[in-house]
Amino acid sequence: MLIESLLSSFCINECVLQMAKKIKKLEKETAMYRQRWENSNKALVAMAEEVSAGFVYRSMQQCLKPVTLLIYCKVTYDHFNSTRILTEQ
Repeated sequence: MLIESLLSSFCINECVLQMAKKIKKLEKETAMYRQRWENSNKALVAMAEEVSAGFVYRSMQQCLKPVTLLIYCKVTYDHFNSTRILTEQ
């Protein structure tokens, strides 16, 4: 009876030690995959910021083109009118 109880406690201790080793291994793998995910996420966020910054810049350029054209037309029109008035006098 005593031997059986010792053997069963020894088997339980072995199982506990094996489970502890497996848990430590899984914790290491989890930390590794978490670090990989965080690095990938940082890279993805950086790329998204670059793309959105480029999109904003291109959008601003597209918005500024008509405004610039309007200004150019107004300046040309004013210049034309001023030279026409001078030539008429």
